[in-house]
Amino acid sequence: MNFQVTVLKVLVFATMADLECDMAILATSGPDWSDRTKRLASYVPKLDIFTSGLVERLNGGWRVTE
Repeated sequence: MNFQVTVLKVLVFATMADLECDMAILATSGPDWSDRTKRLASYVPKLDIFTSGLVERLNGGWRVTE
């Protein structure tokens, strides 16, 4: 779940390499980011951003859908 909230938070349009870099920065930035995404995820415990169509794969990257 934290992964999915993080993807939505950092993703507008990015290549997989961009996303991996951004997530690595956030993951190593200390407990603040982890705590924040856990709080956000608690509001939508069954969220699946991929099967619900919130995010789509596009040319080797991901994009938040309209």
